[in-house]
Amino acid sequence: MTAPFAFTPPTRDRFVRHECKYLISEAILGDVLRFISPYVTHDPYSAELGGYTVNSLYFDTPDLRMCRETDEGMGRRFKLRAGSYGRESAVSPDPVFLEIKRRDNSLVRKSRARLSGPAFRELVSGGAPDVTQLAGPALSCYGEFVTSVARLGAGPIVHVRYEREAWVGLYQQDIRVTIDRQLRSASAHMWPQPDESNLEWSEVEQRMLLLELKFDVAFPPWMRELVRRFELQRTSFSKYRNSVLRSADPLLRHLA
Repeated sequence: MTAPFAFTPPTRDRFVRHECKYLISEAILGDVLRFISPYVTHDPYSAELGGYTVNSLYFDTPDLRMCRETDEGMGRRFKLRAGSYGRESAVSPDPVFLEIKRRDNSLVRKSRARLSGPAFRELVSGGAPDVTQLAGPALSCYGEFVTSVARLGAGPIVHVRYEREAWVGLYQQDIRVTIDRQLRSASAHMWPQPDESNLEWSEVEQRMLLLELKFDVAFPPWMRELVRRFELQRTSFSKYRNSVLRSADPLLRHLA
């Protein structure tokens, strides 16, 4: 399946950064955006589209080991997922990014590998797609992803979809601010579905917005002032964990 519109976000194949999450209401969003405006600008894709859709397909073990580690608050944990981006909603468009996300408290290490849509579907169906175009960190990520899936007996568990607006720092290239809304999920336990357009989507979080402040080294003073002024409370909100809990699939809710 190829999406009517897709793009490649301007991110690296591998990076290490801090990510701090806060749930905020629409009521204060305008004030928050006015506060950050002297320090950031819309990233190119968010500016062009007025935001974009993020689709993630999370992989886990049959007993949801990675979901449980999140629930138990383990400081060191990792996730396996495949992501796609664009204007239109699509489960597996072209391209798809395999991602390994490791978390050590607030420090996040992420690596990814770009695959074509057909190559991704071949991989998940048990095949061995041609990945000769991958090199360096991307090839390393691909090898680790495939090895981890095989070693853990992992497979697709849940689709997660949300709308994102994103900003980058005007003066510091490592700064990134994102706001996610309309979080919803659909079971992928029987993936691939005969018709992926007929997935049963469940609302996960529709009232609150997820604000994430991201930086490579030090928490910028203006971000610290943002948190203080709006009395923001840091949260460990997990899109994956909450999507499993609110899935329409009773088996997933039972396992969680």
